[in-house]
Amino acid sequence: MTAPETAPLPPDAPWIVLKFGGTSVASVQRWRTILDLAALRRADGARVLLVVSALSGITDALKALCACAPRAREASLATLITRHHELAGQMQLPRVEAMESWLTSLSTLARGTSADPLA
Repeated sequence: MTAPETAPLPPDAPWIVLKFGGTSVASVQRWRTILDLAALRRADGARVLLVVSALSGITDALKALCACAPRAREASLATLITRHHELAGQMQLPRVEAMESWLTSLSTLARGTSADPLA
């Protein structure tokens, strides 16, 4: 999924911020809509800054992960990780090192372990 090639914008072109989260970022079809909206704004001559927040249900799932009993955390954690891997797979994205690093950090926090000796 790539945006069409466009000519460079002048240095004084206005900026527009488009913010998406929840169901707006939860599927490949929704990401295509985001791409189309950004491309339309770009075609209108605006510089586009996309801001993306959590997938639908992820914020609540993270809160629940913090509140659940330690023995239930592994299943909750696996669900969160699987959901992100599935969307990345549907979008035909490679396993990006940055995403894997954040998921590993989440796993470490959820399991209550840390590589930091001061933690």
